[in-house]
Amino acid sequence: MRDPENVVKKINKHTKLLWIETPTNPMLNIVDISAMCALAKAHGILTCVDNTFASPICKHRSIWGLTWCYTRLPNTSAGTPM
Repeated sequence: MRDPENVVKKINKHTKLLWIETPTNPMLNIVDISAMCALAKAHGILTCVDNTFASPICKHRSIWGLTWCYTRLPNTSAGTPM
């Protein structure tokens, strides 16, 4: 998921959504949200970032051009680990 060229290879006519998790759990890999959103937009695909691991403060959907931003509220509101 860190290399947009690899993601493009996996897109086909059935691809409707690009689900992004960054940092990834458990490896903590960082995904370039801007690159993935641009890639998805170019292919007419919706995007969603999973904010379960990180705070939604860092990933505001209007800044990145995301369709959705998923946050598991108990993790971020209580400050507890997963």
